[in-house]
Amino acid sequence: MSAFALACVIAGCEGSGASGGDAAGRADGPTASSASAEPSAPVGPSAIVEAAASASALGGLRFAPLARVTAESQGLLTGSLAGEPAVSVLLHLSTTEQPLADRSPIAYFRLAQLLAPGLVPDTVLRGFTLGELSAAAKDEATRRRLRRDARALADGKVRAAVVKAPPPTALRVDVADLTQGGRTWGWENQLVARRPVEHDAELLASYQALLAVDYIAGNLNRRHARIDPGSQRLVAVEDNEVFSAHGVEGAVGDGFQRFSRFMVYSAELAERLSALQRDALERSLSDGGENLVTPKQIEEMLSRGQSLRKIVDTRIERRGRARALALP
Repeated sequence: MSAFALACVIAGCEGSGASGGDAAGRADGPTASSASAEPSAPVGPSAIVEAAASASALGGLRFAPLARVTAESQGLLTGSLAGEPAVSVLLHLSTTEQPLADRSPIAYFRLAQLLAPGLVPDTVLRGFTLGELSAAAKDEATRRRLRRDARALADGKVRAAVVKAPPPTALRVDVADLTQGGRTWGWENQLVARRPVEHDAELLASYQALLAVDYIAGNLNRRHARIDPGSQRLVAVEDNEVFSAHGVEGAVGDGFQRFSRFMVYSAELAERLSALQRDALERSLSDGGENLVTPKQIEEMLSRGQSLRKIVDTRIERRGRARALALP
């Protein structure tokens, strides 16, 4: 399918249809069409141009052959997709112990696309055969881990969420660390102060968006994010999950308390919180007819989004719109 045709599906062009299955999301492999699973965008010339660029980027993640996969010491699977240049990725495979491990990162990405586009790097669902994974593993330790853990479906393929890795120069930040004088402590100090934000407005807006998406997603395991060297905004590459079964020690946990203390908020985030609707969530969080989250979790997300919007509305009432929504 051409990039323009993919863009039409994503942007909701007339005649594109919203119910087509995302074959790649069903782990049918890199040769299948998979356009309709991405979140809808408003129809219009600019929306179609933006969607075309997005479709082109996502298409590369969906269809490029897996060239390398490596099991890292901290349990992550990193790798690269063939191309000029090669694209570095993180992989979250469905495993025997965590058969739905591929769903959480893609659900988180799609929620983030509704609330804070660009917060999460491009993330797609793929299906790899065991042969593809084994061929891409260049060391015996990785091959051994894949043989032990990877969970193949009846068609012989292993479902995986493939996340585009940030540039190596992206600074990794422990956003859970509020040690006085630290980076996150400095952000919090600016956001809770009544005086105007003095610097790093884009960075602060992205930090706020990260807390909001984590809270709405029920993600209790946020520890790290990266600062993109180009945009100078946070990008969430790891720790992206929805409705954590339990929190981990040292994580942010429930970000509601942090978010509720701020004196200033992002105007774009406030607008997107207001626009968060059930139909958009349901479309975004389904894949080829398969729901990535349960109906009850959809309800929980909507309720959490409304709670955040009430906080922002209260701040607007007390401080005025211009001062309360001073972040981009």
